[in-house]
Amino acid sequence: MTREIGLISLPRRRGEGRNCENTLAHLHQFRSKRFSDLGHFPFLTVSTVNPERHAANYIYRRGIYIDQAPTLDTASISISTISTSIALLESLTKAKQTQIIAMPATVKRFSATADPHEVYQYIKADGVVVIEGAATRESMDTVLEELGTVSGGQTFALAAKSATFAMKLLMNPLYIELVKRILTDTCIIYYEQERTVSTSEPQVSQTSILTAQPGSAPWGLRRQDECHHITHPAKRETDFGIAYAATDITKENGAIRVIIGSNNWTDERDPTEEEEILIELRKGDCILCLGSIYYGQTANTTNQPSVLLSAFSTPGYRRQEENQYLAVPWDVAEKYPTEVQRFLGYSVSRPYGGSVEHMEPLDFLKVKGDWSKYIPVDLI
Repeated sequence: MTREIGLISLPRRRGEGRNCENTLAHLHQFRSKRFSDLGHFPFLTVSTVNPERHAANYIYRRGIYIDQAPTLDTASISISTISTSIALLESLTKAKQTQIIAMPATVKRFSATADPHEVYQYIKADGVVVIEGAATRESMDTVLEELGTVSGGQTFALAAKSATFAMKLLMNPLYIELVKRILTDTCIIYYEQERTVSTSEPQVSQTSILTAQPGSAPWGLRRQDECHHITHPAKRETDFGIAYAATDITKENGAIRVIIGSNNWTDERDPTEEEEILIELRKGDCILCLGSIYYGQTANTTNQPSVLLSAFSTPGYRRQEENQYLAVPWDVAEKYPTEVQRFLGYSVSRPYGGSVEHMEPLDFLKVKGDWSKYIPVDLI
C-alpha cells in the first residue's frame, strides 16, 4: 500500500522528471521563503511503500502553512517549514522507496448553503471557488428571456438589461457577504480633536454577459483588476466577481480557464498553459473569484452557444470599470430596491466620496430640486 505525506506546492518544468532530486532542488531554492510566497503549482505528494501495510493519507495543496499533519502510523509529523520538508524528503530518498506523484490541482466546490467563512478561506488561498446550485435553472431562463438575442463576446450593462439579474442574482446573499468581507475598507478621520472611523462600502464595478458562440476563439489569460493599476500580489484586493452559468459550461463549449493561486503571484511571473485548469459548470452554478487571479475561456467547438452572466465589484473609493450611472440609467435604477441602488453606486463612500450637494445621492434624487426638503447629513 502507499503512504502519502503532504508537502508544499512546487513547480515542475516541461520534461522534468518526477523525483526526489528535483523536488529537493526546488525546496533548497525556496528554503528562505514562506510557503505563501511560492505561489501555487500543481501539488505534489510524497509516497513511500509501507512494509507493515498500514496506510494513512494526507494531501496538502494550498501554498500556506499548516500546523501539523494527521497522525501517520502513530507518529505525528509537523510540516511547518521548508527545512522540515527537506529533511523528510532526504530521509525518504535514502530509503530508496520514494517516488513523487504529480496530482492535478482542482477548484474547491461548495453548495449554495456553504459557510461563508470557509468559502472565504479558500478564496484567499486559491483565488476562485465554485458554488453549485447558486441559482435555479428557471432564473437562468428568465434572465435569458429578458435579454433576448445576445451577440457573441462580451456585452455590458447586464444590470440594466435584466431586472432578474440586478435584483436576485447580483444580490446573491453569499456573494454579498463575501464582497463585504473582501472589499469593505475603513479609515480613521481626525477633525477638530476628534477621531472617527469611516467605512467605505463596496459597489458594482461592471456587469456583463459572456457569450461563446459556435466557433468562437479562446480568450485570456488576464486579470480582472488591471483596470485598477494593482501591483501583485495585491496588498488589498480591488475586484471580486461572480459568474453564473446560464447554460451548461463544458470543455467543448467554453469552459472557464483559471490558474489556481495566481492571486499570490508577482507581476513578473507569466501564466503558462501547463498551469491552467478548466472549470465546467452546470446551469445555475457559479464561480466566485478575485480580480487578481488569471482567468479566461476556451473555444466553443460545438454548434450551440454558451452563456455566462457576470458581475465584478470594487471598493467604494475606487473608480468603477463600467460607469453604472450611465450603464444603468436612473429611469431603470429607480425601479430597483434601495439595496440594489446603493450597490450600483448611489451611495456615499464615507467620508464624502460620491456625495451631491453634501447629500447622499438617493436623498438628492428624492429632493428633485426642491431645496426646502434639503436636510444636511453627516457624511463621515
